[in-house]
Amino acid sequence: MRLRTRWVVGLVILMTGAAASDALAVTVTIPYKGGTVTINATEIEGIGEVKHVLKGNAHFKDVNTTTNSTLEAFAREITITLFQKPSSKGAATGFIRSAEFAGPVKISQTSWKAVEDETTGQKTNVETAMEATADQARYDGAKKMAYLTGNVRATYTDPSLFQGPATLTGDEATINLDPNLGPDDLRFAIRSKPGVSRLTVAPNKEEM
Repeated sequence: MRLRTRWVVGLVILMTGAAASDALAVTVTIPYKGGTVTINATEIEGIGEVKHVLKGNAHFKDVNTTTNSTLEAFAREITITLFQKPSSKGAATGFIRSAEFAGPVKISQTSWKAVEDETTGQKTNVETAMEATADQARYDGAKKMAYLTGNVRATYTDPSLFQGPATLTGDEATINLDPNLGPDDLRFAIRSKPGVSRLTVAPNKEEM
């Protein structure tokens, strides 16, 4: 296990496991205004001040209290580039500028959105959840978009829209990870060879 990194923000490093164990992992916690990023792997290499390579059981988790959302990813290897300063917009991934994932990859996000009853005008908060797997992936933090390739499978749960999760499969997919989508923004775009791409969804009874 190796740790070679230099940080420009406060951090906490936790080493878990027996000293002689090959399974020894490194965990780094980075607090920022409005949230916390946690990264862990068997080996973490720092390149400069903002780029970090996670090797072996790589994992990161971004908990954003401003947007009340959590983004999490697992892969064999993850290369993360951080913004030198956290985003002032409080995006769910406002501290992560970009990420490259060498698969297999699993990305998940949970967030809350306000839903207004058209009859009463009463607003309630609904938890939404997205989970996607693929062979490879990359993430653009400025656009809050994830691009997945190879054996893509994704599920999206939103009780205000669907009965159970919407399921998508295909060769490639683009997923919008902005927890505050506008009325014209799309959550998913999926592409594939003819006959491979599939979307399965049951609309909410109230929407039928």
